[in-house]
Amino acid sequence: MTRTFRTFRTDYFVRALIAAVGTRGDVQPALALALELRKLGHAVRLCISPNFVEWAKSLGLEAVPMGVEMRMPGRKSGPMPTLTPEELRRQRESMPDLIADQFETIGAAVDGCDVIVGANAHQYAAPSIAEHAGVGCVTAVYAPVALPSTDLAPPPPPGQAIEPQHGQRLERARARSDQSQPPPAQHGPDR
Repeated sequence: MTRTFRTFRTDYFVRALIAAVGTRGDVQPALALALELRKLGHAVRLCISPNFVEWAKSLGLEAVPMGVEMRMPGRKSGPMPTLTPEELRRQRESMPDLIADQFETIGAAVDGCDVIVGANAHQYAAPSIAEHAGVGCVTAVYAPVALPSTDLAPPPPPGQAIEPQHGQRLERARARSDQSQPPPAQHGPDR
């Protein structure tokens, strides 16, 4: 699909492309950032989940769809079902190539921008496209626990049990974090 974009005016301070995929909790902070940047005189363009494009446009923002509609699933009572490896494989095969879509959408939208702001942890294409286009790139992660590291493995797929060593790594990471924090401030006459 070919996407067309307006040409950015040149009398703005910064021309920013904000890319955010996910549910409302992922996209709404990006919209708030876009509105604040615009209020400060910057130009903003958005690549966001399809179900939020009309909302962004109703706020006067330029937005194009990226990825698939992301909505929180309805929560049923009872335990999460355990998926078999075959069921997981079928689910993966039925999903569109969301990474390729990010490269296509952000790649088409970056023209005329000075910086890409990748909002949340699912920014697979933004850093590469920014480097290729010679523009800046910032990744804003609302919940840094979503970034896997050697100390914190990614969570298991939905429906799969958490392995005991995952919890142990999390406790070690928390302990190191607690050790690196300054002591709490003393208040009152005993300080």
